Amino acid sequence: LRLQVHCSPMRFLVIGGSGMLGSDLVAELQSRGHDVFSPSRAELDATDPMSVAAGFEAAKPDWVINCAAYTAVDQAERDVDAAHAVNARAPAVLAEEAQMLGALMVHYSTDYVFDGKASTPYPVGHPIAPVNAYGRSKAAGEAAIRASGCEHLLVRTSWLYAPWGRNFVLTMISLGREKESIRVVE
Repeated sequence: LRLQVHCSPMRFLVIGGSGMLGSDLVAELQSRGHDVFSPSRAELDATDPMSVAAGFEAAKPDWVINCAAYTAVDQAERDVDAAHAVNARAPAVLAEEAQMLGALMVHYSTDYVFDGKASTPYPVGHPIAPVNAYGRSKAAGEAAIRASGCEHLLVRTSWLYAPWGRNFVLTMISLGREKESIRVVE
C-alpha cells in the first residue's frame, strides 16, 4: 500500500541551504513543487534580528527549516562564542520570527545534547546533559526554540553522510587509503 499525500505548494525558508543537509533538502522540496527561499549567509544573517526579519518578509514562509550549524565539535571548545552564535543565538532569532509570523520551524540538532552514557537510543523526553561546548550550544538553541512558543519540530541526529563534502565516512575512506591504521573515538 502506498499512500500519496497531495497538497498545494507551500513556502519554505531554508537556512543553511548550501550545506550537506540543506542542499539536498532544497532540491527535494523544489522537486515537489514547493516555493523555496534559501538565502546565503550574506543575504540572511540568522544571528541578526533585522536581517532575519527582512528575510522572513521577503520569503513569507509557511515553514522555516534551520539546517545551518556550527559543526566543528573540537573547534567549538576553542571558539565557544562562534559555536554559540550559530547554534544557540541563530535558532533563537529564527524561532522568535517564526512565532510572530505563525510559521512552523524545523530545527536540526544533535545527540551531543546528551551525556553519551546510554547503551540504547535516547527516548524523546530524556533529560539532556551535554558534556562539551558544541553540545551546550545546540542545547541552548533547542531551549530558545521551545521558549519562543513557535510551533516546532526538533530533529536530533548523530551524523550526516553524503557522497560529497566533508563527513565522517569520506574522511575514514580517505584516511584508510593513506594510513595503515586509524584511531577514532568510540
